[in-house]
Amino acid sequence: MQDRYVGDCGDYAKVKILNAFKDWGLTVGVNWYKVSDLGFEKKADGSFKQDDGKYRVYDDVHSIADLEKKLPDMVFFDEEVPVEGREEWHQRAREALKDCKVVFLDPDNGIRCKSVGKTSKRSVKYVLHDEIKDYLADGKTVIVYNHRCRKKETKYFKDIYDLLQKEGVDVDARDIGVITYKKGTTRDFLVFTTKNKNWDYFINVKLKSATFFDDSSDWEIGKLFYRGSFIPENSELADSLYYFD
Repeated sequence: MQDRYVGDCGDYAKVKILNAFKDWGLTVGVNWYKVSDLGFEKKADGSFKQDDGKYRVYDDVHSIADLEKKLPDMVFFDEEVPVEGREEWHQRAREALKDCKVVFLDPDNGIRCKSVGKTSKRSVKYVLHDEIKDYLADGKTVIVYNHRCRKKETKYFKDIYDLLQKEGVDVDARDIGVITYKKGTTRDFLVFTTKNKNWDYFINVKLKSATFFDDSSDWEIGKLFYRGSFIPENSELADSLYYFD
């Protein structure tokens, strides 16, 4: 997350989702995965390659601190993500969010993909798999922002899941919920739950009945909806994978 990104339609989705979890009586913590301006994102003239603010929703939000005002009664961790000393940074984040039942991780891009090394300069724009694993071990429900790439949807989700398994994140695809937001590009919010089936059921029931989806159909703002399980059992992808009975 960078200050230059804030106030856009993606933040509209975050505000809707996180306030819903809070209104369900859950303590919500946010790790912004904050990064400063990155040199490799700039052109030779010093301007940024990406045009920011194209889909601005909040005119009163110009920094992460401003966005936090729209997320009352939550716990925030806003230390910048380092390349060196990242494990120590992660442990400080765990400590800061230890009393939260739900933890939202908000990297620029999403969960680390195969093309990005764990210690590369671009890694600061991603959540590492071990970080998800630790929060789940702490008994948290973990929500991860993931910017969808241009792959076919089934390939996109399969690649994410395969790497989760390879990196030792012990979670069944059926226990990962997906909230999708579409405006310009597609953004997914991946909801990882614990192995407590009663808790998983509670989260799924709440998401299926959430009213915040009902008032987000205006295409001027975007479309926000709960698509259910990470890989629905009747999907093309489910038929090709071993972990469905």
